[in-house]
Amino acid sequence: MGGGGPDGHYRLGLSAGRHPAHGLTVAKVLYFARFREAIGIGEEEIDLLPSDTSLAALCERLCERGGGYAVAFDDMTKVRGAIDLEMAALDSPLGSAQEIAFFPPVTGG
Repeated sequence: MGGGGPDGHYRLGLSAGRHPAHGLTVAKVLYFARFREAIGIGEEEIDLLPSDTSLAALCERLCERGGGYAVAFDDMTKVRGAIDLEMAALDSPLGSAQEIAFFPPVTGG
């Protein structure tokens, strides 16, 4: 499953460098801190599906991938996000986001 070719990447929801002419928005997803550690990568490009209506919906889809994704998104109280460089609540719509970031809550001092 998910072989090295573009078709295998398409089945996994990865962009594989395709042009968005296939009708889906391609977004860069950035992972920071515990997300990067659990998932094992700092960023990837994914196709945003019609079901990806919010940050929370995208988290659910990523969690369904299992493995490190399931670990990273196991506790939604520890998930913060940003859409196109703006902090966003988990119920924020993705729209045609170009960049989405996930990171843990931070404290200031």
